[in-house]
Amino acid sequence: VGANDNRVREVIPFGDQVINDFYWSPDSQSLFYYGYSDRHRGFFRVGINDQKPVLMSKFAIDPIFSPDGSQIMFCQGVTREHKHVYIYSIAEKSLEKVTETEGEYSCGEWTNNNWLIFVEYPPNRDAIWYRIRPNGDELARLSPLKAKVWGEKLSPTEGTIYFSVELPDGYALVAVDIESLETQSLINHDNQIGLVRRNDEWIIMLLEGDWYGRGQLTFYRLSDPTTPLGHFDNW
Repeated sequence: VGANDNRVREVIPFGDQVINDFYWSPDSQSLFYYGYSDRHRGFFRVGINDQKPVLMSKFAIDPIFSPDGSQIMFCQGVTREHKHVYIYSIAEKSLEKVTETEGEYSCGEWTNNNWLIFVEYPPNRDAIWYRIRPNGDELARLSPLKAKVWGEKLSPTEGTIYFSVELPDGYALVAVDIESLETQSLINHDNQIGLVRRNDEWIIMLLEGDWYGRGQLTFYRLSDPTTPLGHFDNW
């Protein structure tokens, strides 16, 4: 349906395709979607004035637009493993491989300062978070060494990624600057540390007790982890 003229137009000639997961480009000129039928399956792009969709990849997952909307980052492979991270240029309709080595990957974010954030799942090892430039330069590990990552939260506008990690003597909330790779331990606790976004601020969740209905879940601002905001009993 047109936003200005309220006219209904068919953008995708569905035919016998089953359509899943639509993604509008930021300029609203292209639609990206997963489609499959007995004859075709994959990740497609179609412009609002195009006659038919264009197959971008048969095995794409986790599509993420660049901040300016001109490119898409996604992972793809020829089996269930996602062997590489790719970038697709919408204007040039070209596909470029970003990663050099094969692996099972998942795409995380395209930050405002032009970092691609992605995760690798090595066999029989914990997941590892990385940053890389769109041209494949400056690859670096983000997740802390010698610590098991239980959870992560990415703030692309702040240029920071937060990790809740397990240490030999407990848990910690760690902040990693994506640009400088500087790592800062923010808080330590006996249990796993939760972090959620509320409006424009981060909220820490700390459990006192255990996870079996006998603990107290307390909330703090990340900017002030000493003053409680509130709590739930018998969590």
